[in-house]
Amino acid sequence: MPDRARTSRLPSIAPDPDPGEGRSRFDPESRIVYYNEGHADYLFVKTDEAALLDYLASLIAKEYVVYNNPRAQPEFLAEELVRMLVRVRRHLERRR
Repeated sequence: MPDRARTSRLPSIAPDPDPGEGRSRFDPESRIVYYNEGHADYLFVKTDEAALLDYLASLIAKEYVVYNNPRAQPEFLAEELVRMLVRVRRHLERRR
């Protein structure tokens, strides 16, 4: 069971100073989701504020799900990610 103190706050987000091929990565020590400013998906949405917000929120959701389910099967991760994205998007809609 995840430690509640570890999972109670959402991580920060920042450009990755050392990006790889992926869209993002999570550093649990600093509690930062680093996003890849050179990734094609980022470049596609970066000029549209609403799309960029949705993209960055999706990356946080992805990293949150992966980090909190380290031994999960791919099918479970996929289902959990969709569940999380539905909630993130509903929250974003209320804030707009």
